[in-house]
Formats: sequence, structure tokens, C-alpha cells
Amino acid sequence: MTYAAARAWLDGFINLERRSDPAAWTTIKLERVARLAALLGDPQLAAPVVHIAGSKGKGSTAAMIDRVLRAAGRRVGLYTSPDLVSRRERLRVDGAPIPEADVANLVAERLRPAAEAWQGQEPDEALSFFDLHTVLAFEWFARCGVDWMVIEVGLGGRLDATNIVAPAVCAITSLSLEHTQFLGHTLAAIAGEKAGIIKPGVPVVTASQPPEAAAVLARVAAERGAPLLPAEGVAPRPGEAFLELPDGRVGQGLDLDWAGTRQAVKLPLLGAHQAVNAAVARTVLAIAAPELPAATVVAGFESVQWPGRLQVLERRPWLVLDGAHTPESAQKLSEALALFPHARRWLVLGSARDKDLDGVLAALAPGAAGLVVTGIPGHPRAAGAEELLAVARRHHDRAVAAADPGAALALAADWAAPEDLIVVTGSLYLVGAVLALRQGDEPV
Repeated sequence: MTYAAARAWLDGFINLERRSDPAAWTTIKLERVARLAALLGDPQLAAPVVHIAGSKGKGSTAAMIDRVLRAAGRRVGLYTSPDLVSRRERLRVDGAPIPEADVANLVAERLRPAAEAWQGQEPDEALSFFDLHTVLAFEWFARCGVDWMVIEVGLGGRLDATNIVAPAVCAITSLSLEHTQFLGHTLAAIAGEKAGIIKPGVPVVTASQPPEAAAVLARVAAERGAPLLPAEGVAPRPGEAFLELPDGRVGQGLDLDWAGTRQAVKLPLLGAHQAVNAAVARTVLAIAAPELPAATVVAGFESVQWPGRLQVLERRPWLVLDGAHTPESAQKLSEALALFPHARRWLVLGSARDKDLDGVLAALAPGAAGLVVTGIPGHPRAAGAEELLAVARRHHDRAVAAADPGAALALAADWAAPEDLIVVTGSLYLVGAVLALRQGDEPV
């Protein structure tokens, strides 16, 4: 089997990332993923797991934990979603994406036979793309002999395919209203879905939450006898909210408490929300690997990379990519953008049609000199450029539409002077399309 054939087979299954159908949510059953994994010998149990849910920041938190464990010499499997340019990005061992040959071989030799056997037992059930991709990740991590698996929840928590793990520690990052068509329209409902990852007796670290969400997490943790631990031990360093780092990236200075000492850290991720995520990561690591030397922890945090989150792609003018797609994340992005030295700010924005675009633009448009909206090629949930323009003109007098991301970037570049800032945002899928354009790649 070729990699292209393996991808085509995986893409033939239902994919909630590419359709906004609340009815499809009702078909999800965690038991089917567990049974599929059992046919492969339960590879999710091959190494201790850090399991991370949340509305915002779970990917950044996972990346920090992964990088610190790797700095300590541990072999780490990292599973995240969505991808930016390549599906293979979702599965990484020691920072490297799964090779095409491994995808092809594992699908042909292990995953497809197991799925066919499972389908024979459950002819009226249907596996999903995420079910299969998740089990593929566990199988590959087990084959690679990883010491740790760092697993990001895809959607929700309770019914997410990743929730077949037996974690050593769980984490829940900041919660807000998101994916309401699937998870519910209140913070309490969303917290209930996220709390589904809490396991009996397993420590769970949580970022500071709105009271409505915090009450749910506390109740579920108490019911399951799981120690509920606040994220702590990280504080911003005064005057270091924006740092130019030696490798050309930007970041911030943090004070990090570890094993009774205070360490100065230059974190290459910008924004006050990343300090919150760092506190979650630090508290998880204090449970999972308390023996690590402070210098190793610092080295891990300072070497973290997480593309598409306030990522500086170019300078003069600044070209910054961030996948903010909710009003809350857009507000955090707006606050972080104020840290950049720049004259004017220009927005390039694309979005899925089921997002709160008015809320996103209410946070971002007031600081912008102009706004270009664009569609996202190849993504069935994406709103069209003209559809977005109708909303954008409610928030900005200088809003125009471009046919595709390349044309949108070109228009923003024509507007911008060298001392200005261009921001690509509204969707990680748009960010991925721009990265592919700049790298000269086709998404794979």
C-alpha cells in the first residue's frame, strides 16, 4: 500500500472536522474505539499518558510537556489536532512526524485488517476518521517504544476517541464556549464534557476557570476521587512581555518555580495566555516527572515550538499567523498583538461558517487599519469570501474580499508599509494554507 492509498482509505470515513452536523455527534461511541484498540492489543496502554483537554491552549500545553520530557532524554509520542500542512504532523515521536512509509505499512498491516474485523462484528456501526487516526497514533507510539505519550483531546473529552487511555495525569486548560453545537451552550455543559477525561484516583491539573465551569470540574473530580490541582508555579517577569529571541522568534520572560527554586525562562510563545498554559504544563510535569533537574525543565520550555500560534513568519512588515477562531481567543490575540512594535495593523481573515465571526471581529477589527477576508480552499466548512465580507463590513469600513489566501496576502502586502503588521487569523486551516503557500508545499 502507498501513503496516498492509506490516506485515501482514512479519508473515506466520517470526519467531524470537515462537517458541522450535530446529528453526527449522536453517533459517537467510545466503546467502538476501545474495541478497535483491543483488536490491536491495546497499544494505548504501552506507555504512561498525559491526557489534555480544554477549549484553548491544550495544544500549546501538550507541546511544552513534550519538549520538557524530550529535553530530559525521554522518548515521547505527541498526538495533536488539527494539522496545519500535513496530516502526519498529528503524530510525532521525538518531534518528528510519522513517516509516510510507516502510515502506509501500519494501515495495510494493522489498522485496516482490524477495522475490517471490527466492522464484521458491528455491521451497523461506523468508525470515524478520528477513531482510526487515534488508534493509528497509539499503534505507532507503541511500535516506537515511547517512554511517554502526550495526548491532546480532539473534541470535548467524554466521547473523544483519545479517552480510551489510562492516564498517569490529566489536565484541563482554559474553558470557554466553543463547538456549542456538539458540546452544549453553557460553560457548565462544556465543562461536563471536558471533565469526562477525569479518571478515578488520577490527578487532574486545571487552569483557573470561570466559576460555572470550575464547579463542574470540582464536582466530577470529587465523585471520582481524583485529586484536583490548580495550575501554579509560573508568573510573568516584569518588563519581559515581549522579547526578541536569538533564533529570530519572539517570546516572553517567565519566572518558573521548580523543586523549591525559581528559574528565569524565556518562553518562545507570546501572550499572557501562554503563561497560563505554561503553568498547566509545569504542574503536570511536577506530578509526572518531579525528579527532573531545574536546568532540564528550563531547557525544555525554552526550546518549545508550536506553529500557527502568534508565529512570526516574516518581518518588514511583520507577518504573524494565529489560529484564533473564537471571541475569547481573538481577544487574547488582540492583547498580544499590542506588544509588537508596529505602525498599522492589517488583518487577513478566514473562518468556518459555524464560528462566531461577529464576536471575533469585535475583538480584532477596532485595532486594524484594513481587513481582507478570504475563503479556505478545500475545506467544506469554510465560509466563502463574499459571505465573510457581509459580516466584516459591519465591523470595518475598509473591508474587502479576496478569492483565495494567496490573493489576500498579496493585497495586504500592497497595503502594508515595512513598519506595519499583517495578521493572518480566524482559522487554523487558513494558517495552514498560508504556511503551505510560503513553504511552496501542497497540503498532504
